[in-house]
Amino acid sequence: MAKSLEKLKERLSRALDNNLIGLRIHAGAFALASALLIFLNIVTGSRFPWSFFPVCAWGIGMACHLQVVLGIRKRFRQVAGLPQADEKQLALVKKIQGQETGLKIHSVAFAATSVFLAGTNIITSSGFPWSLFPIIGWGAGYYAHFMAYNVLRRRRIEELRRTGISWKELKSIPLPDLGRILHRRADSEAIPPEELEHRELLEEARAIRTKLHRQFARHKRLIEPMEPELSRQLDGYVEQIEKLVYANHEMTEGLEAVPAQSIERELAVLRERQAAAESARLRSEYERAIAQYEQQRRAVRELANHKEILELRIRSALTLLRKLQLDVARLRGLASAQEIPALGALKDKTSELSKYLDDLQDIYTELDL
Repeated sequence: MAKSLEKLKERLSRALDNNLIGLRIHAGAFALASALLIFLNIVTGSRFPWSFFPVCAWGIGMACHLQVVLGIRKRFRQVAGLPQADEKQLALVKKIQGQETGLKIHSVAFAATSVFLAGTNIITSSGFPWSLFPIIGWGAGYYAHFMAYNVLRRRRIEELRRTGISWKELKSIPLPDLGRILHRRADSEAIPPEELEHRELLEEARAIRTKLHRQFARHKRLIEPMEPELSRQLDGYVEQIEKLVYANHEMTEGLEAVPAQSIERELAVLRERQAAAESARLRSEYERAIAQYEQQRRAVRELANHKEILELRIRSALTLLRKLQLDVARLRGLASAQEIPALGALKDKTSELSKYLDDLQDIYTELDL
């Protein structure tokens, strides 16, 4: 189940990345070609605005392309807000997303084409409003689509709610920083999630972040003055935890590749052979080899110490996240007279989170990770 969700998140992040690049190229080509066509229409001295037809027709495709990218962006935000989901929940989320994207693309295509038809009607034969017929015909189809969409969407949202996921809260979660997610992609591909050491701690941190974003949405009126800063600090904080968890895993792999006991055994053997060597030159070579192994032993011990520091930091960071979750939960049901002290405590916790985030970034830099 977790694998399906992670695969869907990864697939949507890739799709969003690729489509954003494609949209920029498309928008650039559209802008240049449109400017050229309009320029040619003007400099040729033609009184007939023929450039309207290719520019507007291409504009319909451009608008639909933009809506596709916005749809992927929205789907990515919603799926990224799911801490965990089973196959049924994922299937319902994808169906609702597909319905919303389909209606929005239909809406954009209908509006853009109606403008194109009306413009063509005015330019070619303004005396007879023939464009009304295809517009009204398409409008009837659009209305039928809209009504069917509302019925199915309500039904599926209710079904999703019965599984424990609120669609309204899922929609209120802010879009994660795409750059951060794409930056982490190499790590997530190199280390399968099921093999990641302290995976349960990372999953808990992500789940707490999602719950906190939902709580921020519920208490928006109360924490509105500090919500943007709090959300930014929270996202950056969990990002640092993710970096430390992956760095800790890499340190574990390094320690497993060069076991300390193996180095001690090799040192013992080398010292015995050095003591038994008769040649001064051979003893010198053994001395050089022993020095290299001792240097390697120091490096392994230093790495083990760094790993222990990281593990302590990860667990302390998660503890602070749990405290923040409890502080935000305390806002629930508070009367107006109690809101000010509670908000003050939350501001203090935000400052504490900011300070600890700086500490996490410092330790990450210190260890040269």
